[in-house]
Amino acid sequence: GGSTSGGGSLGGNTGYAPTIGAIADQTTFEDVPLNVAVEVADQDSTLACNTSLSLVSSNTVLFPVANIVVSGNAPACVVILNPAPNANGNSNITITASDGVLSSSRTFAVNVSPVNDAPTFSGLDPIIYTLKNTTQNISFSLKDVDNPLTCLGDTLSYVSDNPVLISNSQAISWGGTWPNCTAAITPVEAATGNAALTFFVSDGSLTSSQTVTFVVTDWNSVPSLGSMDSQSTSEDLP
Repeated sequence: GGSTSGGGSLGGNTGYAPTIGAIADQTTFEDVPLNVAVEVADQDSTLACNTSLSLVSSNTVLFPVANIVVSGNAPACVVILNPAPNANGNSNITITASDGVLSSSRTFAVNVSPVNDAPTFSGLDPIIYTLKNTTQNISFSLKDVDNPLTCLGDTLSYVSDNPVLISNSQAISWGGTWPNCTAAITPVEAATGNAALTFFVSDGSLTSSQTVTFVVTDWNSVPSLGSMDSQSTSEDLP
């Protein structure tokens, strides 16, 4: 449970310091805010939660000061603790209540349990073009805030909605080094058209996907001109 301490009097003040009710140690999950009820009382004055309470975090990486918010009306105050994104671990939170002269404090522990986040893609173009009978090489990045992955088939896979154009068997060769990956996409010989390619990335527990349109066009013939004889004309004549 939490601990408490009281401040001494200042300038011979014989008033009473504010009091903070008992606060149990808290637990939450990564990226999940925590609301902590705090009972604050003062025999001498009426306190406002947002101006009478101050808080200190022993782990500002987990709970930056800007991520701690006080709300409510005394005596029923609420402290809202927002863990930093994707952060987990432990922190001691010290709450101090002050009436402007006297103060008291209470400390409680907070444990933020880790949560597995799904990996994601970035840098995949929504439409990819290539010519008939031509392998297209693309680059993209993977992100996983929990663990490093690979750019191989144990992490990456795909599904084509048009196997006549892009086969669902070994049409893509994966490469690169995490987090910068590559894919060599080879259409079926002589085939043209469109296919929706859905890429999948897995960390072994969670999977994310992104779909792109793959367009295969016929060979583009370069326009040409026929032979032309030399020409002559007189001055000022077209």
